[in-house]
Amino acid sequence: MTAPAPKLPPIRTPVRSLPPSQQRTLQALINFWAVRKRAPTLMEIANYLGVTRQPAYNCLLALEHKGYCKRDKNTRRFGVTP
Repeated sequence: MTAPAPKLPPIRTPVRSLPPSQQRTLQALINFWAVRKRAPTLMEIANYLGVTRQPAYNCLLALEHKGYCKRDKNTRRFGVTP
């Protein structure tokens, strides 16, 4: 039996130049990496934010377009860009 996943920290606002939904999504990516040491899937981000996949996907695509994150085509996970 595996141990339960560590609880993620609360969301904080990281970048003021982004809309609030994108700020929350970016912070969720940062928190997920900090706690679990791996990039999250779309569903993991949606669950963390308490939204369905579509709004989470829209925010992730916008963040990717702006250069804040990148999706791995093989694993389909989203990671924060340096």
